[in-house]
Amino acid sequence: KPFDRPASQPSFPPFGRTSVFLYLMPTMAYLALLPAALLSLLVLLHAPVLEGSSLVGPGAVGSYQGGGGGRRHGGFVRVNDPPVGFFIGGSSIRAMNGIFAGVKEIVSQAELDVKLAYRHDQTGWHMALVGHSEEQRARTGLTTEWQLLDPSGEARFRHDGEQLIPGAGTSWSHVHRPKEQGSQSEGVQSEVGQSEGKGSAVSTGIENEDDVEELPWQVVGIGSPDLLAKMRRYGEYHNHAVRQALGGSDLPQLPGVPPGGSFSLRPPADLVLPDIGRTCGGEDPKLVREAAIAAVRAGNQWTAAVLYLEVAICYRRARSFREAEEWRALALKLFPRYVAALFEQGLALVDENRCDDAIRAFEAVLHADRDWPSIDLWLVRAHADRHREEVAKTPREGSIEAEATQLCVAWRQTGGCDPDGPREPNADVGCHTNVPGDVSGYCECKGKIGHTAMSGCRHEPFRCVQQCTVKLATLDTETQTEVLSEPPPAAPPDQDPCSTATGAVPPSWCSLNHYVVINVPCDFAMDEQGESEDLKRAYKKRSLQVHPDKRGGSVRAFQRVAAANEVLVDVEKRRAYDEGEDIEREAQQDGSEGPCHRKKIEHKYFPERFDFEPFGDPHSDRRERETREHRQLERRRQEAFARGEHQQNQDQRRTEL
Repeated sequence: KPFDRPASQPSFPPFGRTSVFLYLMPTMAYLALLPAALLSLLVLLHAPVLEGSSLVGPGAVGSYQGGGGGRRHGGFVRVNDPPVGFFIGGSSIRAMNGIFAGVKEIVSQAELDVKLAYRHDQTGWHMALVGHSEEQRARTGLTTEWQLLDPSGEARFRHDGEQLIPGAGTSWSHVHRPKEQGSQSEGVQSEVGQSEGKGSAVSTGIENEDDVEELPWQVVGIGSPDLLAKMRRYGEYHNHAVRQALGGSDLPQLPGVPPGGSFSLRPPADLVLPDIGRTCGGEDPKLVREAAIAAVRAGNQWTAAVLYLEVAICYRRARSFREAEEWRALALKLFPRYVAALFEQGLALVDENRCDDAIRAFEAVLHADRDWPSIDLWLVRAHADRHREEVAKTPREGSIEAEATQLCVAWRQTGGCDPDGPREPNADVGCHTNVPGDVSGYCECKGKIGHTAMSGCRHEPFRCVQQCTVKLATLDTETQTEVLSEPPPAAPPDQDPCSTATGAVPPSWCSLNHYVVINVPCDFAMDEQGESEDLKRAYKKRSLQVHPDKRGGSVRAFQRVAAANEVLVDVEKRRAYDEGEDIEREAQQDGSEGPCHRKKIEHKYFPERFDFEPFGDPHSDRRERETREHRQLERRRQEAFARGEHQQNQDQRRTEL
């Protein structure tokens, strides 16, 4: 039905945000136009209602007319026609989030005077602008209101009407109406497995009903059928990604099973193991092997596999990785897809700091069992470890002399795009630094190797350490022997021992991985008080090894080990480190901060946990407002504290006088 424009002045929300028609302008232009905008707003507030147009509600986004995705801001605009659809996001009732398209009628438990109606593409939720009865008009002063109705037709949320696009967030409220017996509004699911979630069912207890997390925190009007179709394609792509992830199509294939082998993933629940004193402290591998062989002969292959794996775990925690791998291989030989053994393989690779291999091992576990305990956190940890290793391997800037090798001295830059041109010594770089392709010069190599890589301003980027090695290979054997027999350049006394410029492998305490620095298992045990004997022993041993009074020790190494222990011994700091909170977030196209490391990795492997968000994070504005309010509250608290201190000092002086 067409929108019935009331003759009365619409109620305007309080000024709180910039108009949508201003938010795209550069900052300086916005500041310049701010007085004019305020004047326009005052005129708007006192102008008569324009026929065929309506204000957008507070926190909403104006009718979407195309352009890039990402974060979008709300404000005050006028639209001439009702949107052909809506996008709702940010609600903890996940079945309510998504695309709503216009329909002619809706299913409702009550008689409704429907002006506009929209239906969720997948879950059966409805959004409608409905007319008020005479009694409601007299009570509220409004002629219409927006409602969100669950698949049973029961109104769950409401918003003041008088506008073609409702607001978002707390401008909506829960509908407190008695629930009839036999309502079937609970447990609704979409085709990609999304459920309404905790607290989604209507209850007569208001205290359990008014959860602000359930409100729609993002409301976007979609302005044309073409854009609605475009949004649906985006949504289908998201659903396709979810189905791909659930099917494991982007994960490594599970290990192959030989002819006659077993495809079993886990031992039977009623498996009984022989009592042979299976503890890491006193377990005798010979007794375990004999028990396992006896079990295989008796047809109890799972007994043997479990025994093999337990010994492998003990060896890994004792840092005997070769023995651990041998025993783990025995278990996987019996059952190539034994999930616990695949997971233990991932832990061993984490302990050995083989990050890429660990990621593939955990991906295999995910392929076999998406519900494996904490597999998401281990994937997050493995990716965080890999990121830190990549940062550690990034060449650090230092002096040209520090990058000199046995064959290479430095890159010598010249001017005029001519390798024989005038020298530009201020632009020289070290042997391990990339030489860009738009500069001229040559590589100075040691002794009889001479100069090489004579380059103009058009060449592929290279490093002189590689070019000197290539030039050496072109010399005769006698010259090569003479060059290689020369002693390597002495390292500067202040050279960083953690530098990778010379090609030497840095000591383990240089690692950014705290577990590697202390040489403690990645899954070391904790008691009920949050303390770990494994960590204490490893830290004591490691700190003695790198103590400044010991040979090979240093103050810097000792401090690095202490810093790693400080993180691992604290439960909260260790959690933040494991989840990669120290990893810098990437900036979004709109300048806002990107997702944290954990969320980014979880989104990659578990897209079913995330809603379709084509317009960016629905809670970004909300979080910014809460942060701003928290800062204001903290500033007022500090000012009050300062005033109290001042008053106390004044009183003390009066008392002394």
